Amino acid sequence: DFPIDHEQIVAGVYQGGSLSMEWAELAWILAVQADGNVDAYGNVKFEFSKKRKIDRLTKILNDLGAFYTGYPYRESYIFYVSRKCNEELMRLTSDLLGREKVLGSWVLSLDRPSMDIFVDEIFNWDGSHHTKDQVASAVKQNMDLAQAVFVLSGLRAKMGRMDAWREGWKDRYYVSICPKRRIDFVRTDHIEKKTVGWDGHVYCVTVPSGWIVVRRNGIVAVTGNSKRREPDYKRILGPLYRHPLRSIFTVPPGHV
Repeated sequence: DFPIDHEQIVAGVYQGGSLSMEWAELAWILAVQADGNVDAYGNVKFEFSKKRKIDRLTKILNDLGAFYTGYPYRESYIFYVSRKCNEELMRLTSDLLGREKVLGSWVLSLDRPSMDIFVDEIFNWDGSHHTKDQVASAVKQNMDLAQAVFVLSGLRAKMGRMDAWREGWKDRYYVSICPKRRIDFVRTDHIEKKTVGWDGHVYCVTVPSGWIVVRRNGIVAVTGNSKRREPDYKRILGPLYRHPLRSIFTVPPGHV
């Protein structure tokens, strides 16, 4: 059971996987996923009216050494990046986004510096650029992975859905964070609890650190193995171990 006035951990800093990406590479992938129009031949076209996006994409393409065409069109600006002239870059784009322009599980393999780039850069394309507190997409999988990266970067993140504003538009999924304070827990004071009957197997997931991240209905919780492993946690995590795991839960009467 949850005791009153305790802290439920909802985020932590993951040291990262083995996939390392440069800023320009990852920024390009996020830009294409959010705003790029990929034709049947693999060429990518952008159309922007916002100067900040025009300037940022120009910097990304120049840093990548990409060959592209840019020109004003009415009240906007067009970028055209051909597959033929940028075969290596377009192969990377296809491998990571596929034909549907959707983020994949590779995001969870990013190393720590690359995850930090992801957290900072995504707001320039799919989110609130100034406040950096929310990102959104019509594709739920994109927000599932964005939330995962935020949580693995020590940021409490909650996902929800917004109904379409107009007929013919798609619902949008959003992830909200608190950028000014890296909060990695929630108080248990207002948690709604109920007892659910269960007559079946109960499984225990065992992982090296003892910590397990779970998500249900857009809400994340960090829990762990039920064994008495406080000494192991302290040894593995050192000064990062600030929340005694077993202090989060209490055993209800008659369930010892």
